Amino acid sequence: MGFMHRAKVRATREDYERLPEHVRAELIDGEIVVTPTPTDRHERIVFGLIFAVQDHLGPLGRGRLRGSRTEVFVTEEGEERVLQPDVCVLPDGAKPQGAKAPTPVWVAEVLSPSTAAFDRGIKLRLYAAAGVREAWLVDPDAETVEVVDLATGARRAFAKGERAASTVIPGLAVDVTRLLAA
Repeated sequence: MGFMHRAKVRATREDYERLPEHVRAELIDGEIVVTPTPTDRHERIVFGLIFAVQDHLGPLGRGRLRGSRTEVFVTEEGEERVLQPDVCVLPDGAKPQGAKAPTPVWVAEVLSPSTAAFDRGIKLRLYAAAGVREAWLVDPDAETVEVVDLATGARRAFAKGERAASTVIPGLAVDVTRLLAA
């Protein structure tokens, strides 16, 4: 009796676009990666970031805040990838290119045990390839906010009692203790 061989079928952008709207997924290296339903703490931190960043951006024209349904498109080595950050800031005044939103200048990911390696690894690399300038990695377990300059790779971790400060959004600083208590 022989062995059955199953070939892995690579997903395309068209496959990704056929997903139901309620499914939060990303297209990475020909694979549709479905993100698990966020925990209550994860969502509270996301909303805390949204409120803090929106208060800072306000009417000053420093960018447009978007949530997790914003898609970041990356084409690398002829392959399309689609990422969905938890929170992002699009450049102010930038116009969508067709159905695509402009590339964010800033993204934030709230880490969980099931996504941390993915968020710290391939997603950061792909955000950099897309032209995103800065990423914040909020780690509720380590109680830190790591600010990553995606152009240089420079990293700085902020702990409770400190204010995480952006290098690309002038004046943006978020109280880590308050954010993690959200």
